[in-house]
Amino acid sequence: MSFLKIDVHAHMIPDFYRDAHEAWKASQETENTAELPEWSPEDHIKFMKNASIKRSYLSIIPPGPTFGASSIQHKDVELTRHINNFGSDLKRNHPSKFGYFACLPLPDLRASVLEVQRCARELGNVDGFVIFANASQGGNITRTMQPVLDALNALGSILFLHPLPDCTVIHPFPSRQDNTSEAAFVQVAVETSSRLLLSNFPARYLRLRYILPHAGDVLPQVITNVLHSTLNRSSDDENVVPENSALHDDLENIELHETEQQASLPLSPERLKEILATSVYLDLAGNCSPEALHELLLWVDHTRLLYGSNVPLMPFAWASPLEEAFSETLISTFGAETGAHECLRICNGNAEALLAT
Repeated sequence: MSFLKIDVHAHMIPDFYRDAHEAWKASQETENTAELPEWSPEDHIKFMKNASIKRSYLSIIPPGPTFGASSIQHKDVELTRHINNFGSDLKRNHPSKFGYFACLPLPDLRASVLEVQRCARELGNVDGFVIFANASQGGNITRTMQPVLDALNALGSILFLHPLPDCTVIHPFPSRQDNTSEAAFVQVAVETSSRLLLSNFPARYLRLRYILPHAGDVLPQVITNVLHSTLNRSSDDENVVPENSALHDDLENIELHETEQQASLPLSPERLKEILATSVYLDLAGNCSPEALHELLLWVDHTRLLYGSNVPLMPFAWASPLEEAFSETLISTFGAETGAHECLRICNGNAEALLAT
């Protein structure tokens, strides 16, 4: 059995982006010679038909519009605008097939705020924004992001937090012979999700909604490896991250907004579940085994889960068989008949409600 799906985690690679990336790569001293995967709107639509996907929400492929510390600021801004115009036109030309998440020229905060405003006023059909979370590029969710988060919150935006390891200069899965890049993606996703939840930003920016990717791999590690030590402290020290944690430096200086009283609540297990139930959605790209899904359902109910394919980072040819496994996981968890409602909500109903398709 295959369910009709809405894909919230898919990428686009316009030709002009490929050219820009190739030019940047040629200027770098790197031994990584892997190429960006092939992609076109036509190939994507063909994949969608084969995988029973009725609509895909696209974001630019990592690393996004900013190619690391050697990027030139004005070129990053120009490329960002070009990418977002492309996404807007693609959605306008294929309104039943594509939505898109606009990108931002981070770490340039002023340019990013201006781009948020331009997307809202001039393009008018943005479904949300993607932020590539990478410490060296300034994309992590900390107080330095406040101007951008203020602008996004004013729009009531959806914020898709995509991991970007320091090692990633091109697409992360050139082969399955070496899982180093994939593991690095998961680790950055764990750190990004942890920073978001521990910062209490969801309570401060009450109109923002967040999509955390690769939840099957990520959320159990966030809960077990990072939050567990915090949640088991005494109530007086409940919201403190251990000093030896990689998150300590980022989190200890975050300023609370006193006007938003919810933001000062301690992060107890119940409080964490409340945040996950009100502001956060989890996409299931990657590992969606029955065991992983069971772990997720200990913390969220089925209404917070979304389908994601991660194509073309996950090659089109590999993604279709995984779609079959995804459907089997849902059926084994909820039941083919008794759990049909839950299966359909995860495959398309939750995304429809979130994105108002």
